[in-house]
Amino acid sequence: MDKELGYIYLRSFLWYTNTKVSKRLERIIEKHLSIEEREQ
Repeated sequence: MDKELGYIYLRSFLWYTNTKVSKRLERIIEKHLSIEEREQ
């Protein structure tokens, strides 16, 4: 049971960090794009 819970926790953690990194990266990219590039 412990291994199962650890696996579930790890998957949840990886999913959470993956979405956080994606959103942060998206914000960084948007910040560095010029207005013309953003509209395309």
